[in-house]
Amino acid sequence: MKKIIFFDIDGTLFNVPLFISLFHENLIDRFGLTNQDIESLKALYDQVKKEQGYFLPSLFLDKINNNFPFVDREELDKSFHSIDLFEKSVYKDTSNIKSLANLAILGIFSQGDENFQKKKIAFMSSLLDRGNIYIFPNKVNETKQIFDKYIDFDVYLVDNDLSLLLKVRRINPSVKVILIDRSGQFNDNKDIINIKDLNELESVL
Repeated sequence: MKKIIFFDIDGTLFNVPLFISLFHENLIDRFGLTNQDIESLKALYDQVKKEQGYFLPSLFLDKINNNFPFVDREELDKSFHSIDLFEKSVYKDTSNIKSLANLAILGIFSQGDENFQKKKIAFMSSLLDRGNIYIFPNKVNETKQIFDKYIDFDVYLVDNDLSLLLKVRRINPSVKVILIDRSGQFNDNKDIINIKDLNELESVL
């Protein structure tokens, strides 16, 4: 039976805190924002996530522009969407993705703003079929519908959200769920396959 691996993006392939930190550094360098301003930006970031249920870049940038009108909006957009920022924020162990593509079909099962999420996985776009990329505002609601399409596959889902993986397994028991626990937070978890980074994934397949 053919294998397919679905990857979450944030916390699995892409280091969001690093991305936001690098973005803040850019704002300090380019626009002279202070550390106090950055604390305000962190509050705006959290506010957007709370309002939307996920991070929406356009709303975040609007809020920055409203709170810091001296920041040029075009330059702000360029700074946020910098290719360099995205490339630096991809986890180093994603270098293993290419070898995994020799063992299984690769897919994405993620949550958030579709365009923003796709920019984060540009590095692996040549290894993905568009038909296996799923990005939703709330992916839990889509699990049964999506994974039922892959009844003829051994399906693996790699995610850093333990509660989501347990929900997926409850809804679709045939899906093999794998927790990527980069911080070692769930060392004592015995209920689910647990890996520290993507280099361990090959041994699980």
